[in-house]
Amino acid sequence: MAALVHHARRITEPDVPKALVGQLQLECWSRCAAELRDWRARNADVPWVDVEMTRLRADPVATLRDVYAALAEPLTAEAADAIRAKALTLKAGQTGRAIAPEEYGLTASAIRAAFPGEFLA
Repeated sequence: MAALVHHARRITEPDVPKALVGQLQLECWSRCAAELRDWRARNADVPWVDVEMTRLRADPVATLRDVYAALAEPLTAEAADAIRAKALTLKAGQTGRAIAPEEYGLTASAIRAAFPGEFLA
């Protein structure tokens, strides 16, 4: 997210420091994760399913079939076909290279420390 936000901010702020963007994004997403954790605790009757992006990218139909099953809903053949067709056209998550946290002034340990444990793989 820091890379995406940094790229966008450079349109109007060409000199925005990567480390500033990295820190702000870490704070934002950490706060969002904590709020989501707390919301889930307050709304235990609302079903939810966590999905790892790597699994979704690797096999979107099987992943979504599991999500639907966890929510006691059927995934129709028509929906599965549409997902397969769309997945072929997407290049989501492909940055061309791996981005190290240090590029944005962060460390893996700082990222782990900022998030509730249930959000870490």
